[in-house]
Amino acid sequence: PCAITTVVGTPYTTPSFQASHQTPLLGTILLVVGAGLLTANDALIKIAINSHALGQVMLIRSVFSMLTVLVCLPLLGGWQNLRINSGRGVTLCAGLLVISVMVFPVSMRYLPLADAIILAYTSPLWVIILAPVLIRERTWWPQWLAVALGFFGACLVVKPGFGMHWAVTLPLFVALLVGLRDIVTRRIAATENPIAILALANLMAMLIAAVLAPFNWQPMLPSMWGVLAGAGVLFAVSQVIIVMAFRYAEAAVLSTLKYSAILFAVLYGYGLWGDLPDLLALVGAVCIILSGIAIIRFRRTPAESEVVENKHAQPATPTDRDRTTHTAQPYFHIRPCARVRRSGCTRQALYQLPPTAGCRGRRDADYGRHCRAPFGIAHDRIHGPGQPGRHHHSRLSVAV
Repeated sequence: PCAITTVVGTPYTTPSFQASHQTPLLGTILLVVGAGLLTANDALIKIAINSHALGQVMLIRSVFSMLTVLVCLPLLGGWQNLRINSGRGVTLCAGLLVISVMVFPVSMRYLPLADAIILAYTSPLWVIILAPVLIRERTWWPQWLAVALGFFGACLVVKPGFGMHWAVTLPLFVALLVGLRDIVTRRIAATENPIAILALANLMAMLIAAVLAPFNWQPMLPSMWGVLAGAGVLFAVSQVIIVMAFRYAEAAVLSTLKYSAILFAVLYGYGLWGDLPDLLALVGAVCIILSGIAIIRFRRTPAESEVVENKHAQPATPTDRDRTTHTAQPYFHIRPCARVRRSGCTRQALYQLPPTAGCRGRRDADYGRHCRAPFGIAHDRIHGPGQPGRHHHSRLSVAV
């Protein structure tokens, strides 16, 4: 469940990973295949972790995963995919990924595969809880209802008070780490490549596992070497396939399909160990899936109708090409809306606009700080007359 491209259930892709045309069917197939391979990696890790130490398992898996990433680089555009622009953000994101992928196998040693993965997919709930505190993101009441539904489903899976095993806290902790990582990813997704995050995470995992492995190293049969090599290859390939899926289809189309991993977990668990979730766990899984879909569905609704202050934007002088005919101060940071992003335009810049732009007839001393979204600002006023997509609109945030 630790795909490095997810944020609030929606994998992020940088502009270099966006396809020039949409092929929803291909994107859907790639995402389902990627989810299946990622869950198969978890199943192989569960086989290995039952008889070998964590450090030994993660060291071998990380080595083969890193080799696979290096082999796949030419297919993804070359070595420039490993370029890092925000070292602190990428390191934090990779560090959270490493902790989550090292804690999750421990939970699978004690829990059925399906139960562990179902609980790990509560990560979107943590994002809704933490985002208003950490990044001051506005949330909407349907999202909080979805959070309540999701945690109700988690309680059905955990069954507190009915012989609950302490290991159920581990996948919930992993979900919290994934939620934190998704919030960090949201801050760096516009400039960072997910392949670079994956490569750095593999490197960090190798270093940590290399310290832990010598203390409990055990001889392994050739078959177990094959299991861990397969897990490493599947982990890297699944991440690459999931990233590629979002080159061919919109995130809104594919986001809910990530929950197909729960179905794969049930199939693998039954086929390998004869484990089947009970009725309460199945009902809980349905509640968690529905809550995740609801969070994805309502995530952008309040953001598209309100102006959010952008404290990270720095005032700058627009270029001659980007300058509009207005000369009022201050500059405003224009961020393309969803329709503009889907049209392939991802350019962000600072523009001079009238003080009442986006205020819907109400003059505001803060130049729109609390005003509604400027749907009246047309795309041609931002990118100039005659530019593609001039019928679109953009979102406005104050950069003062």
